[in-house]
Amino acid sequence: DFDRTIDLDPDYAAAYSNRGASWDGLGEHRKAIDDFDRALHLDPDDADAHNNIAWVLFELGEDLEVAFEHAETAVSLAPDELNYLNTLAHVLAALGRPDDSVALFERVLPLGVSDAITYYRRGLQRRGYDTGSIDGVWTPDDQAALEACAREACNLVGD
Repeated sequence: DFDRTIDLDPDYAAAYSNRGASWDGLGEHRKAIDDFDRALHLDPDDADAHNNIAWVLFELGEDLEVAFEHAETAVSLAPDELNYLNTLAHVLAALGRPDDSVALFERVLPLGVSDAITYYRRGLQRRGYDTGSIDGVWTPDDQAALEACAREACNLVGD
């Protein structure tokens, strides 16, 4: 229980970050942001908290410049973390920077190999971009769909 952990050690940044992730999962985005902020106050190098606050702001479509700063910080702290690169790519697309967004999505693909390809292809299909069968092989059609999706600032993860 995160509340109990925080009661026992109010300076434990990870407890706030984890509780924030739980709040986000429950749709309590403001509470999540508050907990991520508290985690970052206690540990400014908490890459998860930076990434999570960036993602929540992206999902809400609010404060995208702030989301960008947090996402960029998360990536600078852990440059090969797939989730952080994915968040930054989505935020860049939402900021109207599709070329930068696609470049980051392309960095994710070789790191995650077939899992990342399947993940993005499913997201593209949910958004109406039919790129063929989900077979773990990236094709020129997938690339074109990803570029179109980034230009439209689509969310490959959400419903």
